[in-house]
Amino acid sequence: MATDKNLSNLPKKDLADQYVRLKGRIKKAQDESKQMMEQVTQDLITVGTGAALGAFAGNKIRNGEVTSEDEAYELMEGSSLDIDLVVGAVCAGAGMMKMGGKMSDTIRAVGIGGLTSYASRAARKAVSEME
Repeated sequence: MATDKNLSNLPKKDLADQYVRLKGRIKKAQDESKQMMEQVTQDLITVGTGAALGAFAGNKIRNGEVTSEDEAYELMEGSSLDIDLVVGAVCAGAGMMKMGGKMSDTIRAVGIGGLTSYASRAARKAVSEME
């Protein structure tokens, strides 16, 4: 790169080319940063949904509505429809079909969180019942 004394001697075209390249690098870095933040936000929503569904069961225990984790999960299973499975399937489906417009990716993240919560609970239950 030229020193300050030599800048006045550089042709304007060279300076303009350098400026355009610098702007391009800045724009690329901004776009990558924006994409990363959007992905982190979606991941946090996914994890938060799974945590919220787990907290739902924990709240039932804390409030004395049930006395064990198994009873809390049985309550979540309700009338043969698992709350986390229903939330997960509906939201994931709606997100994949772009029913939420610009929010479709966020809705899908909620759905994946619900499906993850269901899968975790179902696997835990299946393994604990093995002989």
